[in-house]
Amino acid sequence: MSSLTAFLLLIGLLVFVHEMGHFLVAKWCGVRVEQFSLGFGPTILSFTRGETTYKICLLPLGGYVKMTGESDEGGAFVENISGGAKTPFEKGDTILSIDGADIAPDSSWKEIVNSLRGKDAPGETVVRRNNSEMLIKASGEDFERIEAYSGDEFPRSFSRKSVSRRMAIVTAGPLMNFLLPFILIPVAFLAGVYVPAYLESEPVVVRIADGADKAVRKGDKIVSVNGGTVKKWRDVSSALSGKDGVARIEIERGGKVLPLEVSTRGIDPELIAEEREAVVGGVADGSPARSAGIKAGDKIVSINGRKISGWNQMASVIRESAGREIDLALKRNGKTVKTSVVPITMPGSKNAAIGITLKREQILKKFGLIESATGGIRRAAEMTVQVISLFFALLFSIIGGEMSLGQVGKTVAGPLFIAKMSGAMAEQGIASLLMFASFISVNLAVVNLLPIPVLDGGHMVYLTIEAARKKPLSRATLETAQRIGFSFLIVIMLVATYNDVTNLWGGIAEWLKSLTGMLGGN
Repeated sequence: MSSLTAFLLLIGLLVFVHEMGHFLVAKWCGVRVEQFSLGFGPTILSFTRGETTYKICLLPLGGYVKMTGESDEGGAFVENISGGAKTPFEKGDTILSIDGADIAPDSSWKEIVNSLRGKDAPGETVVRRNNSEMLIKASGEDFERIEAYSGDEFPRSFSRKSVSRRMAIVTAGPLMNFLLPFILIPVAFLAGVYVPAYLESEPVVVRIADGADKAVRKGDKIVSVNGGTVKKWRDVSSALSGKDGVARIEIERGGKVLPLEVSTRGIDPELIAEEREAVVGGVADGSPARSAGIKAGDKIVSINGRKISGWNQMASVIRESAGREIDLALKRNGKTVKTSVVPITMPGSKNAAIGITLKREQILKKFGLIESATGGIRRAAEMTVQVISLFFALLFSIIGGEMSLGQVGKTVAGPLFIAKMSGAMAEQGIASLLMFASFISVNLAVVNLLPIPVLDGGHMVYLTIEAARKKPLSRATLETAQRIGFSFLIVIMLVATYNDVTNLWGGIAEWLKSLTGMLGGN
């Protein structure tokens, strides 16, 4: 599957789910929905069912649900035709103007009909029907035969609903994005996900890293945790999940079974379950490591002349070297390669990093139906908490002055990055793509709740203010806020696209450099 196809499927799913949340709750609240759109710009495909036009548009980066009364475009809405009377109007029409006079949203339909009473000669009336405008001839009698309402009068208008119902409609979109991982991740578990190979091996202690409980030793085999038998490291991990404090374990040591009381963090499999050499598994785009020429498969053997024995030691040295250049010696294809890199402080953390991940053996693990449901839901909850925690940590770092806006700007990723990652995840399998879609879905929910005009969070602020002051904000205020919010989003998109292009160009430049070397015979 190509990156573009994977990206379109991913974005299409996330936008559909988000807008479906708005749509379903709007219908439940009795609001008339005029349009349900996936994408923006020119329409590629559309059809009308009932009073709603459904369409797919050219630009896939978003979508919208257009509800009657959500904006101040004016017009009168034909709700019913009296007793099957013959009339040029149809139920669902929006009357835009009569004899050249536009119908304002605050017009009184009753007064309009009274002014037309006795007018026998058909006049020119502009209506919107099935998303197209047309000119029809209608007499005063025709207007008396229809039940219609101006925007501010229409009982099924968004603006006529209570603040609580409008708040429910607005929050439904982000809520659906929060809920989506609780469906996708169990499906991913059922399809099979890649897990560290050690999780499927016997729980024998193979190393004692910093932070490990001193009561355990290399060679110990864990046979029970808090009274429950464990046969694999995966069982140990599950038994410790979400727990803190003291754990009661039994171990086999020297042919004997010994009871121990240890800290739950001290027997975390990450600390004692696998040998972790300082071998690079991946290099992040735009990272210091990428700029320094570090590649997947490189083994870091020394930092500033100090021999490195494992991943944890290496990570510890890097964490403490924020903003200071360090010299690395790497083993690559049997040869020693030297380079220098400057670790940077990562968003939401006080620790420094260079943008590399650990190389570890992984296996494809398929779970049963019950285990997929329980494990998938638990993983979805953990992911949601992690994303929200990281967001607030980043926010507090900005407020506290620990990170500048310039540093934050460099971490913003846009559609090109998501497209590239979508393709990479699709190559690993459907489960990886579903996990990535879940991660993006939670991020989309969090971003949409930001109190920025144009976003759902901005509308929630409007409604909160309206509830407090017992009346809505003025139309002029709303229009000004919308313009500011839209301008802000344009700037963010430009920054994100710049970052994407910069990182993408770095990858292209690296590829051209390697190609030049090959042609040169090096």
